[in-house]
Amino acid sequence: MSLLLGDSWAPVTSEVGFIEGDASELAAFHARWLDGLAAASSERPTQVTELSGALETNLAALLPLTKPLRQRFLFQSTDSAWTAYFDNGTPFADAASLSRVARDVGCRAVRVVAIVDSGPSAPRRGAAIWELYGPTKTEFLNYVRTVSLANDGGKWRFDVGGTPQPFEETERYQAKRMRDRFDVEMLERYLGALGIRAFDESFYVGSGWLVDAYRDAMARNVEVTLAEARGALGLDTGPA
Repeated sequence: MSLLLGDSWAPVTSEVGFIEGDASELAAFHARWLDGLAAASSERPTQVTELSGALETNLAALLPLTKPLRQRFLFQSTDSAWTAYFDNGTPFADAASLSRVARDVGCRAVRVVAIVDSGPSAPRRGAAIWELYGPTKTEFLNYVRTVSLANDGGKWRFDVGGTPQPFEETERYQAKRMRDRFDVEMLERYLGALGIRAFDESFYVGSGWLVDAYRDAMARNVEVTLAEARGALGLDTGPA
């Protein structure tokens, strides 16, 4: 199977979030939350800009990538009730932060990690992770369900938690070989059951909303080009 944009935008697209709600409203909510964190300072307000390009064009507005602090966030409309979330963090994005959005907005959100393993000696470790968040408290925060398979330092680890959903292929979780219990293909089917076509470029339509939250502390950030981030993972340079 092919990942989003043929994986040419990894690691930006390796971890993606989805939130039920309008993209412009969610971007404005995120900006207000960020400004609340900086309320005691005199720093400039978070900027929110509408983007009307294709998905790749809107993703380019996230560049350069930054570490350790994330500066830019993209809330992208789709042809569904879900808004997609990307950020400019490196070496990984932080879609797990959407659990807070689900709680505070009162909706569902999803974290998706899809990374094809590059082999035992490669710097890029494979993973298929699906996390579903809800608006109310559960046994662990507001996590409704988590299913993950990840290469953890050369050893595969499989984990499940929360309440099984009716579309899950739970019989696969008993497979003798760890890597057969969950994979990116299963992840894609789970997302499809929720109405999310995460790896289909045509799913991302309409406006995107760029949230730029520059803070003085970010002057110490390291800026990383997409080509540099990909090179560190043993990937080709990606889009020009």
